[in-house]
Amino acid sequence: MSQQAPILLQLFGQPELRGASGRVITRFAGGKSLHLLAILAISAGQDFRRVDLVAELWPGVSHEDGRNRLNVALHHVRKSLMALIGTRADRALLSSRGCLRLEAGLIDVDLVRFEVTAQQLLLQPQDVVNKAQVTALLEQNRTGV
Repeated sequence: MSQQAPILLQLFGQPELRGASGRVITRFAGGKSLHLLAILAISAGQDFRRVDLVAELWPGVSHEDGRNRLNVALHHVRKSLMALIGTRADRALLSSRGCLRLEAGLIDVDLVRFEVTAQQLLLQPQDVVNKAQVTALLEQNRTGV
């Protein structure tokens, strides 16, 4: 796991949240809490309008129903974060002016690591990249070392 982020979100394979302490969460309450966390974590530090999140997660529901569902999903996300980082979770998930934002650097996402690795490989001359390099880069980004 990265030394910077106290939490790893694994989206490849069985989804899980892994804290620096070793605690792992593999069960996510509510159907959309994991999806919401993934959206916020992949673009950590970026503001998301609540209405846009509702439209993404629950297309076609009424404004009132969507707002309620988002609040329930947020409760589950906060609860998961609280289990891994304690009271810091209250400050990590920010809500202001109808927007939500997850603190940058809090969660390392395997999907983002994979994307970084793929970009690094694409920048290498093709005749230089070999199987050992690909394996090493993937392993480095998987483990965060």
